Amino acid sequence: MLAVSSRHILTLAARRRLAQSASSFRPSSAIQPQPSRGFASLSDGGIASIASSPKLVDPATGLVRWADGFTRSHIAGQQAGAPPLLFHTIGQELDRAASTARDNNPDATALVVVHQGVRWSWRQLQTYADDLGARLLTTLKLQPGDRVGAWLPNCWEYLLLQLACAKAGLVLVTVNPAYTGSELAFSVNLVDMRALVLPPVVGKVDFLARFEDACAAAAPPVKNASSTSSHQIRPKYASMPGLQHVLYTSGTSNANTRANALGFLPFDSVAPRAVDQSAPLDAHHLLLTDVVKNPHHCVNIQFTSGTTGKPKASTLSHFNILNNGAMVGHYLRQTPADRVCIPVPLYHCFGMVMSNLACLTHRSVMVYPSPNFDPEAALRAVLDEKCTILHGVPTMFLAMLNNPLAASGDLSRLRTGIMAGSICPAEIMNRVRSNLHVPGITICYGMTETSPVSMQTGHDDSVEDRLHTVGQIHPHLEVKVVDPITLKTVPIGAPGELLTRGYSVMKGYWANPTASRESIIDDATVDADVSGRPAPIFPTAETVQSIQEANAADPDPCKVPGLLQNLDLRGWMRTGDLATIDNRGYGKIVGRIKDMIIRGGENIFPREIEDHLFSHSLVQNVAVVGLPDEHYGEKVCACIIIKDGTAADWLRSAGGAAKEHHALDDAAIVAKHHHLIESELRSHCSKHLARFKVPKHMRIMPHFPLTVTGKIQKFMLRDQMHAEFQRDS
Repeated sequence: MLAVSSRHILTLAARRRLAQSASSFRPSSAIQPQPSRGFASLSDGGIASIASSPKLVDPATGLVRWADGFTRSHIAGQQAGAPPLLFHTIGQELDRAASTARDNNPDATALVVVHQGVRWSWRQLQTYADDLGARLLTTLKLQPGDRVGAWLPNCWEYLLLQLACAKAGLVLVTVNPAYTGSELAFSVNLVDMRALVLPPVVGKVDFLARFEDACAAAAPPVKNASSTSSHQIRPKYASMPGLQHVLYTSGTSNANTRANALGFLPFDSVAPRAVDQSAPLDAHHLLLTDVVKNPHHCVNIQFTSGTTGKPKASTLSHFNILNNGAMVGHYLRQTPADRVCIPVPLYHCFGMVMSNLACLTHRSVMVYPSPNFDPEAALRAVLDEKCTILHGVPTMFLAMLNNPLAASGDLSRLRTGIMAGSICPAEIMNRVRSNLHVPGITICYGMTETSPVSMQTGHDDSVEDRLHTVGQIHPHLEVKVVDPITLKTVPIGAPGELLTRGYSVMKGYWANPTASRESIIDDATVDADVSGRPAPIFPTAETVQSIQEANAADPDPCKVPGLLQNLDLRGWMRTGDLATIDNRGYGKIVGRIKDMIIRGGENIFPREIEDHLFSHSLVQNVAVVGLPDEHYGEKVCACIIIKDGTAADWLRSAGGAAKEHHALDDAAIVAKHHHLIESELRSHCSKHLARFKVPKHMRIMPHFPLTVTGKIQKFMLRDQMHAEFQRDS
């Protein structure tokens, strides 16, 4: 029986209707399957892999051949020309980087932290990571498998902790610096964290005060029998009973005094060599190469964004994230000559995997411009450090474009980068390519649970593809778009739920077996009883055998009761995203299953309406949700944030009295004439959308409920709008 997850469901009726639309879909002439090209037909459904049956996959598109030809939304990443998977740990990769540097360029730079004045070589990074890793085991008495939290901004301590934990067999838990005390306590308890590293104060943010709030949090500890070592419980951390050590990075004299008074340890005491070249190394630092050799051990826990409720803890291995970083760098054509400006946060997979690990695997230089995002600091780092790659989310790129340095500085060395995290407006994409001189900017698609990237636009893809698709599938991965009820693969071009399989899929959610089972489903349940379906492509039989042998010889010390161990990586990850795949193998995300609106039997994807509203000059941000309707089942509601400084100009151009509004600010104009503005936006939708898609309700709002990562919490917005309309009716 198929387990049904609440994270993937709006209503069962919604899924059934989507299933009906998918099953009745027929490809148009514009997306007809490509000719066979002589590929062998696999009509018996027998065992096959991409290695043994290379004709199973079209080398140009990645489309997988079924018995009826290339007609289904099923793609597999190409191996030809792609780097092979890495079957070693992050620590071993660091050792290789240091060894290569020692032989070829001993002083090759690995890390530049502009705001801390740090400039380290690969050999220094290896030495400092070994020293820190050894001291975490010897001084703090941590055990392999213990969880260590990083509640930090971007800094050298973050990278060193990431690498040291990987070498010592510890699991780094990345904690959002924006978390409140209660959110911190929840996270610490969820994963049974043993140690936590924090800064006393950063700017106006008092982390010590937040930690004290966490100690006072009334939330009960999460039930978790996952302890891998025995420690006495400190009463002062009663709300976080598993936490034994809190370390602080150096701050002001006053902040350090406060941290010492709380019983915290200075981080420098376990990383003395990183701050003092004359400090002795831990006697055991050379032994770290023997601590962890199995790349399938847990190495990182990252929290989901919490758009549907409490964050879940995605448990990831060396094999997951090291290979994903390598593939991201491959798409960017990274080399040791590249210098990568990393203004994105390191607690996020964008910073930790797509940036740090991409640089590690390609020996590129990591450049941290500031503790938190600062557009001028990022541009200054690009200029001063001669960066060739620049990463960011659209709002970061917009802030950099609007900074005077973008126009006055020489940014011509920039050649590529990644724009990810949210919808990329065409205007920003074009300005980034021209004004910031980043012609090869790429777009990525993925999720925390898949390490994170599954699809990415290529360096040479058209601007149109970068704006309207998420590119093609990464090497060594397999993707299907399926009917979300029957789990049968839909025809090319039809919408359905995107599934991902391969090296990148997490082991499961920490201490949440129900969510793990609902999210990672067995291959036998996908396309069950469908004749002619190809056998699993990724992971290959050779990869599965390697994983099984490694885990049998060296079991993971992280033994969490109830954690679904996706050990052989053969499970399909249900993304919850609605997607299409075209006949070139390019993917497009059209919405979230849980966000789909069913109005009178018609499927409405909010993303389509949002895209049209974004094109209006008044609109800064928009979120479309479905509200209950007695007649149609659901009705469309568009929530709008008006762009600053646009309302008065629009009103004048629309014939409004200029004198009347001369003394009013923008907010006052919007408040007084919101009916006119809502009517204008509804009319704008009517010009581009079918009548049933035009929002029945418009709400102009000052802000949206957001997660700490800046994503809109639509479930809260939906509840808020429903309550307002009930109150007003």
